[in-house]
Amino acid sequence: MANDALSLKPSFGPVLFEAAGEELEDCLVSPCLTQMYDFWRRNHSGGGLPNQTCIDPVAFFPWLPNIMLVDLESEDERLYCRVRLNGELHISIAGQNMSGRRFDEIPTVRNDEGSVVDVFLNVAESREPHYWRRQYINPRMPWNAYERCLLPFVDESGAVRSLMAVAQVLMEET
Repeated sequence: MANDALSLKPSFGPVLFEAAGEELEDCLVSPCLTQMYDFWRRNHSGGGLPNQTCIDPVAFFPWLPNIMLVDLESEDERLYCRVRLNGELHISIAGQNMSGRRFDEIPTVRNDEGSVVDVFLNVAESREPHYWRRQYINPRMPWNAYERCLLPFVDESGAVRSLMAVAQVLMEET
């Protein structure tokens, strides 16, 4: 039976909690998510969203393992998410390094019935941050849940073209 459990492929479990916009400020517990959300809020330009040029990995070096930067690309009148920077925690969650790849090319994300992709695209459209706490099923990991804050950034034209996902693993009771 133990071998059967280890042969299971990693997969996303149910969303345990979700919040968006101003609601998420009260949900943030982990110092990593709190500090990156504060960074995002401090960099609002004239009340608008922060510009992607303010993303400086050196400035938040301690949190790089927790960060994934995703660029939004248009093709055939559709938006696609391409991973630009993939921190070690995100590699652990997905079970692979996703740098340079589109979400639709990554089996773990593609097999999630669109949930991950839908949330990323909804953040781009709504222009509001998003938070979730979610189970993650991987018998090889000592944790079974993670929390993630997704933050939108704009380009010079004001369009959302980059998203920063900041994650932290949790030890949740199942």
